[in-house]
Amino acid sequence: SGDFSQQVKLATRDELGSVASSFNAIAAALVESSAQRQAIVEHATHAILTFDRRGVIDSLNPAAERVFGSPDLVGQPITTLLGNNLGALQTVASIREMPGHRHDGTAFIAEVAIGQAQSQADHPVWIAFVRDITVRKQAEAERNRLQDEMIRAQAMVLAELSMPLIPITSAVMVMPLIGAMDSERVSQLQATLFHGIETQRARIAIVDVTGVPVVDTHVAHGIIKAAQGVQLLGAELVLTGIRPDVAQTLVGLGVDLNAITTRSTLQSGIAYALGGRL
Repeated sequence: SGDFSQQVKLATRDELGSVASSFNAIAAALVESSAQRQAIVEHATHAILTFDRRGVIDSLNPAAERVFGSPDLVGQPITTLLGNNLGALQTVASIREMPGHRHDGTAFIAEVAIGQAQSQADHPVWIAFVRDITVRKQAEAERNRLQDEMIRAQAMVLAELSMPLIPITSAVMVMPLIGAMDSERVSQLQATLFHGIETQRARIAIVDVTGVPVVDTHVAHGIIKAAQGVQLLGAELVLTGIRPDVAQTLVGLGVDLNAITTRSTLQSGIAYALGGRL
């Protein structure tokens, strides 16, 4: 191990920067006792290494030996352990994640803070604080994966709640649509209808748009395609809940709904599907 009596010039508020600042304060306070100062460095939980302008390692503490897997690193290039660009290492001024390499060649994710120590101009020294954060990054990745799965599951539940397929009889199903329709919901409408008709062998699917504030060309064409798909499956789509303003909009847009059975209300649509027995 080498002499860590010189202070580190490192401007950062991150955790490793705090370590560097604490080390500076301790080093200054214990400047009269190099033995105590060295003991603090040797018991530090972070790896601490010093290297010169050529990138040659001058000293390291026991934590560095554990992190990099070898006590015989003095005289070795710092770039064999961290990154591969000496210039980049000598300009680090804040916390940075970079590839770390153990003495046996295995890799890990390193969190690194590097600062230049106060020294004579012709003998500059850099001090690196290094921590292996591989386990933390793996935990973060797993947490993000679980969060993504939870979001997808919640989205599926919300989609089912916002677009339910309700069986009236074994042969008739109703899908009441509520809220604005976009391309994703139109695609979901089609997929849910097709799946429901196929699995329940329904002969009539009623799609009620009473709760849809705007039925534009995109929505209308999506319903037409849904009706065509339903017909291919041997069933019939009945569209209900077309308000006068919606009808006027569709006429103005030139949307042809002649191929689809329509009824003004959900009640009349169900009556039609049940053969007038309501």
